[in-house]
Amino acid sequence: MIRTSYDAPDTLTRPNAWRSEAACLREDANLFFPDGTTGPWLVIIEQAKAVCRSCPVIESCLKFAMESRATDGIFGGLTTDERHGYRRSSAYRRAQPPNRSTPQAAPKTLTEAFARHTKRAEDGHLLWYGGEKLKFQGAIYTALQAAFIVAHGREPDGPVRRTCGIDCYRGDHLTDSVIRERHAAAQKAAKPAREPAKCGTRSGYQKHVREKTVICGPCRQANTDADRRLRRTGTTKVAV
Repeated sequence: MIRTSYDAPDTLTRPNAWRSEAACLREDANLFFPDGTTGPWLVIIEQAKAVCRSCPVIESCLKFAMESRATDGIFGGLTTDERHGYRRSSAYRRAQPPNRSTPQAAPKTLTEAFARHTKRAEDGHLLWYGGEKLKFQGAIYTALQAAFIVAHGREPDGPVRRTCGIDCYRGDHLTDSVIRERHAAAQKAAKPAREPAKCGTRSGYQKHVREKTVICGPCRQANTDADRRLRRTGTTKVAV
């Protein structure tokens, strides 16, 4: 007699079951589909790769992308161009996926070195993961110095300070003395000029005193009236 079980467990492995363990599920999907491969996009690409390097299913992800011939996006720690290169390599022909334990190659640019230690927060700020110093090609930078250089293309003049008020390393949230002086000059230029003191007012009287000129009658009277109001009401201003 054949008995049929209606509670048999599902012992078949689903082809894409690995996706439930992917580290990228906790990230913004746009991080893995950058709109470019140069300039500031290099920072985004390296941030995505940093997530891939910590992923327990990086090999399965890369295998999926290679077999499905994904034409865009970062899968298994590789960009589209890198996957094309890997496909042509002898390693791929031997069907040997890259080993996550292989030591990471030295960064080629300061931007790449900086990106390996940063991660963009949900609120848009850029967080730093690593020591206080960043070593690159024999030079040593503080994390803030590196962040400033990557964003502005030059070394900072004077101390680097944040404008956002939190422990952030986003380039447009950082200033040096050059930027601060430029902002101060712009604010000063935008500030409306103070109206000159007029005769017959307390400010006109004070101008006479300041410039050591003869005090005219209207200004003297205005100052007298202001003194009386101060003693009577506690203010020199005329009630409206």
